[in-house]
Amino acid sequence: MDIDLIENAYENLSKNVKRLRVKSGLSQEKLAERCNISTNCISEFERLKKSPNVKTVINIAYALGIEPYKLFLGNDYTNEKQQRKKELFDEFKLLLEKYLLE
Repeated sequence: MDIDLIENAYENLSKNVKRLRVKSGLSQEKLAERCNISTNCISEFERLKKSPNVKTVINIAYALGIEPYKLFLGNDYTNEKQQRKKELFDEFKLLLEKYLLE
């Protein structure tokens, strides 16, 4: 397996944990409490000082309200809903324009 791929996945994990934690309005303490781990662990995950085990990744993901695999993905997945909304809006706009032109 490519080492760069693994490092990239852990960088994504680190960034996503912090981004989603902040977006959810959770402190490191509150997230740690929900995951039954120390605040120091959350801090170390977010700073790439430590890598969580599988069980911890699952607990963090569920505490943040997402599927565990998404923590390892780049920011593209966070735009899925926005992209779908835009696609639906564009479709609606085209249908409306077509209707108004008839």
